[in-house]
Amino acid sequence: MNTGPGSRQGLRQAAATRGDGRQEADYSLQRFSETRAAYAANVPVLRRALISFAKAQGTPARTLAHIGLAVGEALNNIVMHAYRDELDPGCMTVNAHRELTHLAVAVIDDGRGFEPRSDSPGLGLGMQVMATLAATMSVAPAHTSDRPGTVVLMSFSLAKA
Repeated sequence: MNTGPGSRQGLRQAAATRGDGRQEADYSLQRFSETRAAYAANVPVLRRALISFAKAQGTPARTLAHIGLAVGEALNNIVMHAYRDELDPGCMTVNAHRELTHLAVAVIDDGRGFEPRSDSPGLGLGMQVMATLAATMSVAPAHTSDRPGTVVLMSFSLAKA
């Protein structure tokens, strides 16, 4: 299911200074969700769509670059690993929403799960890159189908550097 840009929905409240000089919180209940087939050509499509959403949420430019690199790496991992023995790949989904101080992002597949490969010398640099660029990162089974799948959860600070 491709929920696409139409899935960017919700309510946005801008920061405003109250009469007593205190500033009210800026928050958004907007959500982003887009699903595509796990082909390499769809990685930049999903990455650009998420960056557009993040920019609309007031994400600083440096953080936008971090989001693009980290999410691109997570999506590339899906393309390379999640459906590696299948003729037709499954889907990859990116979900995101803004919290008070962070943008929360989930990259999800319903592939083989996070498992070692016999033809690989071990973990590459991708997980380390994602962990370095995100404020927080975790990896867990997605349990989206009869296979384990994987969900990579990342958060990115919205603070101006």
